[in-house]
Amino acid sequence: MVNWNMLIDKWYFGLFLVGYGLFLVVRAHALNDLRRYFRRDDRSPELDDAVSRRQELESLPLAAWYVPGIINVLLGAAVLGGALSGIIGYGFGMCAFVTSLGISYLRLRNRGATRAAALAPRTLTSIVPLPWYPAAALVSIAPLAFVDAPQFGVAAILVTFAAIATFGFAISSNSMASIMPGRDPQIELYVDNRVRRCRVLGLFAIGMGVPLVFVAMAWAATPSTLLNTIAIILVFAAWCGFVIPLLVRSARIPRFL
Repeated sequence: MVNWNMLIDKWYFGLFLVGYGLFLVVRAHALNDLRRYFRRDDRSPELDDAVSRRQELESLPLAAWYVPGIINVLLGAAVLGGALSGIIGYGFGMCAFVTSLGISYLRLRNRGATRAAALAPRTLTSIVPLPWYPAAALVSIAPLAFVDAPQFGVAAILVTFAAIATFGFAISSNSMASIMPGRDPQIELYVDNRVRRCRVLGLFAIGMGVPLVFVAMAWAATPSTLLNTIAIILVFAAWCGFVIPLLVRSARIPRFL
């Protein structure tokens, strides 16, 4: 009899990690380009100039994408080669991606003279509605419902860490001071707000999605209990209530990463 759980663990996660890692490496320049946050019909010479100035000030390193990309490829190869469990590889891969991207975003807080005081007070609810914060906290710890399962214990901890870190980076990104050179404050403020909004929403979407994949896999492979049933209902409800509407509203999914 075919063991579908083992096949999914090896081939699905192995190929996913390799494919995702290659995507991050190949598309690093495009993912680093701030212009992807703006629709073509919103573009103008003045806006392009403001985005270029912002890009120069940020100097977000390509390593933010190269490092987790290479790590994910290596993890995927280890999974396909049978040296590593797919679900554990997934946990390590998501931790690598979230940590690299989050640290790169956090370094923008230390841009020194390139930082400008926010022209309007920023609150936690300026981008993400208040009810989504307790929902995010519950989604973050949902994988721990499977921590007692021998094959999922380590991965549950890794995925929980990745989710908590993602939401933490989202909150930190939301509270950062504006980055504005000061040549055209009105357009630069628009650019700052747009980039901030896309990044915060993108991090929330990632934070909702990472536990979903793990919980779905773990729930299908373990005996049903009240706790793990609550966990899968919770993560799917969060996905349907936040991520799907977000993606429907977006013209291109990568704008919100």
